[in-house]
Amino acid sequence: MTSQYRHFILFNIVLISIVLLNCGGFGNLETSSYYSKPERLLRNYKAFEITDFESYDENVPEILKTQIPGEVESKLIQSNIGFQSINYGPIQNVPSNQTILMLAEIVDIKSSGDFEFKKGSLKFGETSISIQIALVQKDNGKEILTAEVAGFSSLGLFKGRSSDKFKESIANEIVEIIAANY
Repeated sequence: MTSQYRHFILFNIVLISIVLLNCGGFGNLETSSYYSKPERLLRNYKAFEITDFESYDENVPEILKTQIPGEVESKLIQSNIGFQSINYGPIQNVPSNQTILMLAEIVDIKSSGDFEFKKGSLKFGETSISIQIALVQKDNGKEILTAEVAGFSSLGLFKGRSSDKFKESIANEIVEIIAANY
């Protein structure tokens, strides 16, 4: 086997791997959630304010702390749930006793970009994320609803198109919780 042939084979393997990792539609993408029923329905509030996600885990990419809340804002606006104001950032034009504040913490994240050949097929690493959410009344911090959202992907990366679909899936799950309690 010549050196030129080995380079050609290696180049093609790397190229195919890059294409597979950046294409959507490969691998499983699953989300789940649970939440506490609120004492007061969310429709009793006029505004919904979203903050950056927090995390004490050093493995959480900083970009996830802002991209997921931004995606939640976009999906919440598209859903036409009925809040007078929805904003990723401070809301000034609605009284704070009429505003829900969404606080969230990414409590667990596992991301593996490894892949291996197993039983004749290419297997990718797995990615999972767990986010705890609290909806509180802005003026006094009174808890309205608590929830946890978990996501799992068999692709194993927080990069490329698969990452966008993963963040979109997490945001959709959060919006479903809000809609179910409106």
